[in-house]
Amino acid sequence: MTELKISEVASAVIDALHGASPDHPDAGNGRPVWYYDLCSRIAVLIGDSEILFVSHSFNDYAAQDGTAWLFTEHLAVRGSYVGDGQKGQVEVQAIGRRSLQSLAVDELSNAFGQPDDFWPRRIRVSLDYGHVDVTLPLETSSYQAHKLAALLPALALDLNG
Repeated sequence: MTELKISEVASAVIDALHGASPDHPDAGNGRPVWYYDLCSRIAVLIGDSEILFVSHSFNDYAAQDGTAWLFTEHLAVRGSYVGDGQKGQVEVQAIGRRSLQSLAVDELSNAFGQPDDFWPRRIRVSLDYGHVDVTLPLETSSYQAHKLAALLPALALDLNG
C-alpha cells in the first residue's frame, strides 16, 4: 500500500455517501463538523480499499441522527451520528466481513419478464454479524437495489468464513 493520504480517502468516502443516493442534495461546504469527523474515521479504517457498496440514512446533515454502512472487500463499516446537528456523538465500527453469520433476502422484485438493466427494482436484505444486525439498503431506490444485488454473491461467500 502506498502512503495513505487520509484527506483523499475521506473525500472518497464523502463522494461514496453522495453516490449512494444520486437524488440526495449536496450540502456543499455547509456540512457540519460531525460529518467530516464521521467520514475521516471511516477513511482511516478502510485505507485505500475500494468501496463496493454504501447505504446511509442521513436525510438532513444539519439536524438528523443517522447511520451509514460501507462495504469493502474485507470490511463492513458502520458509522453513526446521534445528536442535534451541532453537538452529538460519532461512532464508527469496522466488522470483518467474514464474520457474517446469516444473510436473508427479505424482499426482491420478480426477475421474470424484466430486462436485466431494470432488475431488481426492490431488494431488502438482512445481515447478522453476531453482535450487529442490519437491514439494507437504508434508503430505497432502484440504484441501491442494483448495487446491493451486485454485492450479494460476495456476501454469501462471506458465510463460509
